[in-house]
Amino acid sequence: MRTARTGPRRSQAQIRATPACASGWLCLYENINGGGRRLIFSDYYWQNLNEYGFSDMTSSWRNNQGSSQRGWLARDEGGNGGQISISPHTYSSNLGAYNDWASSVAA
Repeated sequence: MRTARTGPRRSQAQIRATPACASGWLCLYENINGGGRRLIFSDYYWQNLNEYGFSDMTSSWRNNQGSSQRGWLARDEGGNGGQISISPHTYSSNLGAYNDWASSVAA
């Protein structure tokens, strides 16, 4: 008996490349490629990352929220300073110039 596959076939490297983040959440990771400590958010208001000992420590993120739920990172507390918009259903394995940059998040 043969079973039909649904969706595109993914290689083992692609499967390993996307870190775990439950549906409906925005996840921030301490290290690139989703490594290290992880924080998860789903309340849409500004939260200061220093309250979690995570200010200036975000190196990658995954937004696994619904299609209309954009997340935000901000340079300063309370959503002040420069901001980065995080589209829904996206993943950034390395924040490059914005590595260890964010002090607050809204998801």
